[in-house]
Parts: sequence; C-alpha cells; structure tokens
Amino acid sequence: MQKHKVITNPTESPYPGGRGTDQLVVYTKDYGKPSTGTNEYGTEFVVKDGIVRDFGSNNYEIPENGFILSGHGVAQKWLQENLWYGSKVTLKENEIAVITDLETEKSGSKILASKMANENLVPKNTLIEMSRKEVEDLYLAALPSKKVEVRGIWHEQTETSPDEIKKTVQKLAEGGFNLLLLEVYYHGYTIYPSKLVGQMPEYHGWDPLSVWRDECEKYGIEIHPWVHCFFGGFGKKGSIVDLHPEWIAKRRDGKEKSNVEHGFYWLEPALDSVQDFLILLFKELFEKYQFSALHLDYIRYGETAGFLEGYSFSEKAVEIFRQKTGLNALELTPQSKEWPLWLKFREDNITRFVRRCRKEFPNALLSTAIFPELEHAKASKGQNWALWLEEGLLDYLAPMIYSTDTDYVVKMSEFAQKLNPNIPVYTGLAPFMGLTPFELTRQAYEVSKVVSGTVHFALHSVQDGHIKALKKGLYKEKAILPWHN
Repeated sequence: MQKHKVITNPTESPYPGGRGTDQLVVYTKDYGKPSTGTNEYGTEFVVKDGIVRDFGSNNYEIPENGFILSGHGVAQKWLQENLWYGSKVTLKENEIAVITDLETEKSGSKILASKMANENLVPKNTLIEMSRKEVEDLYLAALPSKKVEVRGIWHEQTETSPDEIKKTVQKLAEGGFNLLLLEVYYHGYTIYPSKLVGQMPEYHGWDPLSVWRDECEKYGIEIHPWVHCFFGGFGKKGSIVDLHPEWIAKRRDGKEKSNVEHGFYWLEPALDSVQDFLILLFKELFEKYQFSALHLDYIRYGETAGFLEGYSFSEKAVEIFRQKTGLNALELTPQSKEWPLWLKFREDNITRFVRRCRKEFPNALLSTAIFPELEHAKASKGQNWALWLEEGLLDYLAPMIYSTDTDYVVKMSEFAQKLNPNIPVYTGLAPFMGLTPFELTRQAYEVSKVVSGTVHFALHSVQDGHIKALKKGLYKEKAILPWHN
C-alpha cells in the first residue's frame, strides 16, 4: 500500500483548477464544479467506487460516486508510478491510500479490454482476466500500422565514433523509424567542419554528419538537418556569439544572457547580417551533403518572462524600429497603445526569415518546430506560425505538443492541421515527460487519428521499452514517408 498527502477541493489559487506546483489534489463533488478545470501541465486519474477507471488527461468530469486525483510535477510522477487501471484508492481526510497489485491489475485489464472493445480493436466479449503486461501487449498487437506515415525522432548527437553512430542508426531502423531530425547546428556550433563557424570541439578531427548520412541511406532512414536559428549558444569559444558579439540580442534591461532559458545567448533577428549568415550556413550544408530538407528550430525570440527580460532591445534593433515607426521601443510598455507595433515588428523579423528560407531553398522540404499555443507563441516569442501556414511557406509543421494529457495533444494537433489542411502536421510527442512505453504508444495512436505522423523528442529520452512498444504496435509494419508515396 502506498500513501500520499493531498489537498482537497482547492478554492484559493492562481493556478487553473487550483492545482499548483508539485501538488496532489483531490476533486470531489463538493468542489462545486462539473470538472476540475486544470490545464495540460499534469495528469489525472478518475476514481469511481474506489477503483481507477481512467487516466491520462486533465480537466476530467468529477464522477458522482468518486473523485479525481490530479497531480503536477513530483505528484504527477508519483501517480504515474503507483496507479493503473483497477488500482484501489481510498480517501481519508487529507491522505489517499493506494493498492496496486496482481489482483487489481487483473481488474484493470478488464477495464482496458472494455476500452479496446469500444474502439473496435478487439471483440466486444474480450473481458478475460489477464496480467497488465498481457493486456497491454494485446492492445499493442491490435493497433493498426499505417503503410504511409512519418515516424520521426529528434536527436542531439552523443555518439563519439562512427561505430556508435552505426549502432544508433541500426537501432532506429529496427524500431521502425523512417525520419531522423538530426541536430547539425546548435549551441552556435556545427557538428561537421564548417568554413563559417566553429565545429563542436568534441568532434574535431572527423565529420560525424557524413557518417550519419551514409548510414541512414543504407537503412532507408531520411535525414532532415535540424538547425537552431536565433539561439546562439552559451558564448563558448568558437561559437557564433564568440565570433560575432555584435550580433547578440539584448534584453530590455540591457543584459544579454537569458535567465529564463538556462543562460542562452540569442542572435538579433532584426539584423540582415544575422539572417545572411544563417542562409549562407544552410547553403553550405546543402552543397556539402546534398540534403533535400531543412528543419528550422528556435525560429523565434528568446522567452519573455518579465517586462525587463523581454527580447530584443539591442541598440541596432531599437534603431531599426525607430526608422520604421518613429517610436522609441524603450519607451513603450504593454499598456502603450503603440505596443502592438512592437509585437508586430518582432513577428515580422521572424516571418521575414522564414520567407527568405523558402525563397532561397525552393526545392527543399522546409519545416519548423513551433510552440502550439498560437497566441502565446506570437506575443512571447514573435512566432506567428499560422501566417507561415497561410502563406504556404512550409512543407510540414512539427508542433511541440509536449504533454502527458492525450486529449490536449490531440486537440492541439487538430487545431494546427485545420489552419491549413494542405500542409501536413507531424506532432511532436514527449516521452521525456514520464510516459510509459504503453502510454506513449497509445498517445501516438490517438494522434494518428487526426494527423499522419509523429516526431518523438528526443532519442536520449526514448528508452528501449518505448521502441519495443512502438514496434509491437503502430510500427509493426514498414511505412514510407508521405512525400515519397
């Protein structure tokens, strides 16, 4: 038996549904609302008659004869590790007690089998008692496996030799992946020898990218080079911000380094010289390795967490804005009637670069990784990706919908896809958030109902169990990429 302290029916909290950082909250009918009102940053378990009946989303409807367990952060992890279908849960004052054992798992297997039957994955009478592993394997085996689909994964290289790269590529191929978004320019360095910027020091003396290209070609895995655009790194020797300090973006308070994003330095998107450099770097990449695609990331401004930490108020950016509008950006605040002009200026700088990439590389498959909450992406990051879709600048979109809340992931995938049905969406999933192999595969399946592929972030957090579950289920049959169909 496992026990955990809880907060019951919170009423005074700035957080959606009253669920705060690392809290485990219980919602009963006494909460006075039909559902919990929580957001996607957590997970919930539905308890009816003392038994877990459902889990994996947020803002669940509160049952008449039970309650909702809702966790964030540390509490979310505790719920994921200790509860499953059929778990017995009792609530006494400010504490819950949980029993999850072989007996409850047999009960839980019936609940999952019933859900599978409702989805027409198994016959309606499949309600036999099984272990958790048996019923999860039954579920995976019943999943459809598409013949045309994106099965992608992001990867930041950790391999230190050609042999290690070969092993990684073989692992991906055996797991059924067909697309590798390989990070080739990040932290202000390239992984390959470049004439324009420093190579990652750990790769001096050899060219990892040529090995990746050759090995992936052998196994039929397509590489789309993944490049950081306006994130310039951490200021280390030989990186882009070390070579060109005049390109560094500045916060409103005049500081360069971000507090919000782990000490990042950002390049100034308003500068033609910065955009020119990136275009030249991408041209070098295409000419040297003959890739047919380009995946843009950090195609945005640095995160804004407070007024004084907003980007970018470098002297050159402020002057360009003054020339365009006659206004001093440093005199504006969110309350100023001209503030929307500043936000539009930032959006325009990012969009201008996406347009340049489309023009410079008309035959390349051009894609971007973006933040799915559109209004937040526009206001906080200058990332108006809806406009990029409207203008047809992209060949596909990879929204980073990182959540354990499957309903939310599906909803946001649908939202992005509907903005332009002619530009496919391949949803970014988050195994790093504690999704079990079964839960990750199940989430990918639900998403596959509304879009034609997923990309997993990232290989370092995709465990062998995740790969095995995907291979047993959605990836059991080989799939070709949609643009080759």
